[in-house]
Formats: sequence, structure tokens, C-alpha cells
Amino acid sequence: MAVLSRRQLAAYAANELLANKRVGSVAKELAAVREKELHAAATTLGADDVVAHDNIRVDGYTPVRRPMKLVTFVPHLHANGKRMCIEAIYPNMIVEQFNCVNYDFQWQIVYNYADDVAPLLPAGTIIHVTSWHDNSAGNRNNPDPRNWVGFGNRTTDDMARHWLTFYYMSDEEFQAEVNERTSMKRGTANQ
Repeated sequence: MAVLSRRQLAAYAANELLANKRVGSVAKELAAVREKELHAAATTLGADDVVAHDNIRVDGYTPVRRPMKLVTFVPHLHANGKRMCIEAIYPNMIVEQFNCVNYDFQWQIVYNYADDVAPLLPAGTIIHVTSWHDNSAGNRNNPDPRNWVGFGNRTTDDMARHWLTFYYMSDEEFQAEVNERTSMKRGTANQ
């Protein structure tokens, strides 16, 4: 896990917000970002042996030790990457899926969560990431489906990594945000 400096984070956030054409909200979101110490985490997933097949699945699990709020999700796979999903397994064993995205090696995207719907993860949650790979002849990015593919860092190797940007919350901050969202949902339901 890496901790980004506020300057690095502000530059990163500004670039992402501008790239996503949310220019009007850049100042507000950057002000909120600067108040928190953001962290970036990446979990690398990889299969040891990928046969010439269209649906190879790899799973990864990351425990949440302190309450946190997710800010971004960045799926990253190599040429054979097909799809990546992220979900939370809460301490009460309820599972909630946040994203499930098709992956295009030619078009890599950062998914920024809006503040009022950004996933809130209590301590004891497990982040579960699932990746699928396509090592078949049907994958236009696959240089040669006859070749054995194993885990590695080259573009032609099998690799899946998700980057998450998040910040930790105190128990009080976490509960206050949960309560606020619950009251907002109740207010919407009563209308």
C-alpha cells in the first residue's frame, strides 16, 4: 500500500476530474480530497497457467482493517484481460458488488465514485476482486493463443491488478456518514 502526498493526489485528482469532463466540480472535490490522507492500494492477481480458453477466472481478497471510504477503482489487466469485478464481503457475510466492468486493453479507465455513493467499508470487510482472461484466438489483443501464458509483468503475460484509492475514517466519522446516507434514503422513500 502506498501513501500519496497531497500534492501527488491533487495532481492526480485534477487530471482525472478534467479527463472525465467534470470541470465544474474540480475545486469542490479537490478541497474535500485535501482534507483527507488518501491511500492507494493494489492487489495483483495472476494465474500460474492460462490455457487457450475464453473464460479463465482469478480471484483476490484484501481485508479491511479500519473503516474506509473508496474514492476510485482502476481495473488493470494485460492483453488477455476480459473483465474485472469488485465487491465487498461485509462482516455479517452480506455481499455487495460495486463494479463489474468489461476490460479493453486499448482503453483503460479510472472509475471515480461520487461522494454520496462511494462505498463505505467497515473494519472486518473483505474486498473481493474477480478477473477474467481470454487466451483464445477470439481475443484480438492476444498475440498468439497457441503459446502458454503464465503470470508476469509483460503485456503478453497474464496479470490482473486493481488499484483502489481510499481514505480511512474514524469509527465516529464512519457511523455519521452511514447515518446520513440512511436518513437520505428514508427521505427519498417517503417522497
